[in-house]
Amino acid sequence: MLIDPKGSNWSKYAHADYLTPNLKEINEVLLEPIRNKDEAVERAAHYAMRKYKLRNLIVTRSEAGLSLVQDERTMHIPTRAQEVFDVSGAGDTVIAVFAMGLAGGLPAREAAFLANFAAGVVVAKLGTYAVSKEELLAALAQLPDGAIGE
Repeated sequence: MLIDPKGSNWSKYAHADYLTPNLKEINEVLLEPIRNKDEAVERAAHYAMRKYKLRNLIVTRSEAGLSLVQDERTMHIPTRAQEVFDVSGAGDTVIAVFAMGLAGGLPAREAAFLANFAAGVVVAKLGTYAVSKEELLAALAQLPDGAIGE
């Protein structure tokens, strides 16, 4: 089960496989807000996972990319440098593409990379934008060899 949380009562999401809060949303459930730094995000995510009995968190972090936090491992995936026109829909893109990646058999690490990459395509457009499969494949083809999962 993948959930984009709303509000500060995360108890209703107990035992979810993945929660995809942004930095503002995770700060709403913490005793003290954190800054957008890898170590702080990782600690906060583990705290929320323990407190709310969550399996994994994907924290979307705007210009810092996203963090996939699991019990045994954390991956911080930076954004690729580009001009940002509109962040509307970026979080929705992350959860949608991540879910499709998992459904298609990708490991969580690769699905998270793909989701972050797709969100990067979306924020480079004006207004809300749904990236197509063809557009995403074309953008991925432009990456240097070995760029996925670095």
